[in-house]
Amino acid sequence: MLILCNGDTVLLERRPPAGIWGGLWSLPEATDDATLAAYAARFGVLSPLTALPSIVHTFTHFQLTIEPRLAALSSSAATAIAVADANQAWVSADDVQAYGLPAPVRRILDKLQSATQADLLPFC
Repeated sequence: MLILCNGDTVLLERRPPAGIWGGLWSLPEATDDATLAAYAARFGVLSPLTALPSIVHTFTHFQLTIEPRLAALSSSAATAIAVADANQAWVSADDVQAYGLPAPVRRILDKLQSATQADLLPFC
């Protein structure tokens, strides 16, 4: 999963209505780092993605290992970034609780917010 930050906001995407976490908002995801890096590059991120600690989420019949990657838009690119459609949103740390998020995504964002508050830094 990609935690793509734009100042004090993070990009969320609404998941398809069917399937795991159907209709909930989540972080962009891909099966490998190269695909995540290419996705981030569409928003002007050219630096390497920062690996964060993995999270294991257990479902009834399987476990999902989430490997979050952090990327921040440069200040020069940030002003020109718009979302592609109604299924994407830049959400501030104050507003993220208003979105329906899967539990592990909420944990990732809560940990990130706690870490940045402890250091008195922006959300990302």
